[in-house]
Amino acid sequence: KGAIVAIPVGSCALTPPQAMFSVSDTMPCPQSTVVFTDQTVGDASSYTWDFGNLATPATATGKGPHSVNYPDTTVATVRLVVANGFGADTLDQTIAGMLFAASKFTEVVDGTRITFTNESKDGAAYLWTFGDGATSTEESPVHNYADKGNWTTSLKTSNKCGDSITQKDFALAFNVGVNELKLSHTVYPNPVKNGDEITINGNEIDAYSLKTIDGRVIQSGQVTDNKIRINVLIPGVYTFTILRDRESATYRLQVIE
Repeated sequence: KGAIVAIPVGSCALTPPQAMFSVSDTMPCPQSTVVFTDQTVGDASSYTWDFGNLATPATATGKGPHSVNYPDTTVATVRLVVANGFGADTLDQTIAGMLFAASKFTEVVDGTRITFTNESKDGAAYLWTFGDGATSTEESPVHNYADKGNWTTSLKTSNKCGDSITQKDFALAFNVGVNELKLSHTVYPNPVKNGDEITINGNEIDAYSLKTIDGRVIQSGQVTDNKIRINVLIPGVYTFTILRDRESATYRLQVIE
């Protein structure tokens, strides 16, 4: 009799599929389209999608991909159920829609110094333009204007959905004069005309420095007879510091044309 020979046959995994899918954008902007792409592991014979009550369409069947629209404000749980003859699997993922940015700010004015408070909604980045050539990307900056006058400040608030701009006009005046007296000295005249001398009334001074509001040194040196001639390129408000015997006093000095 002939021998019995075992012939191997092919085999298949008798297991249910594993639900997986990718999303083109989990934080969509208002009225944008989100694409869901199936990435299920294993063989599936059926696909059941639920995109949330506010979605258009709200449900779908079939492998896809599926394009779905969401309204302005959305927090939706998207569900995919896949199945075959050996079982089913479910995967949930949250979609959280974003809003357009809304720019808003308040301010406190102190002479030519303005403290800004950012009250924008849904912002991811900020750009301040102060009208004097200076800008800032801080959330809530403090800005010192070098001169009095009418200035326009704008705040652009941005996120991935777009930009929003708010602007305000400010009429600023100097809030200056002789500062608190230290070392028993006074500085006059204040304001002083550009090119004229100022006099420091009090004990003899060793040295001085004249700086812009943001700290750049414009003039500095030794003092003779407690008199200093002021020469600046741009009239405005400056910080004037005098030194004597390792002590110092700082004044706000207004230079005019």
